Amino acid sequence: MMGMKGWVQWASWYFKFSVFMLIATAILTFVFHVNVGGGRVILTYSDPSVTFVFVLLYSLSLMTLCFVITTLFSKGMLYAFSRWVGVRTKPALCSMIMEMITFN
Repeated sequence: MMGMKGWVQWASWYFKFSVFMLIATAILTFVFHVNVGGGRVILTYSDPSVTFVFVLLYSLSLMTLCFVITTLFSKGMLYAFSRWVGVRTKPALCSMIMEMITFN
């Protein structure tokens, strides 16, 4: 594809989105550990470096899972069908969740 080996393309996409996740994780860690008002912090008893590493590893593992899932969709029709099923069942699931919340 595009004159390069497949693993090079996968690695470049992984690196690109890793940089995006690194920036988002840094912003999220800052938001979690900045004084909101009155000296309060969202995550009071955690070290920012631990929070940063935990969220970064979680986002990288989530991105790896998404790459694994994309290998299941080799044809566009399979993706289109799964998307159609997802779009059709989402309103039903949302309404069921809302009924469960308002019922209790």
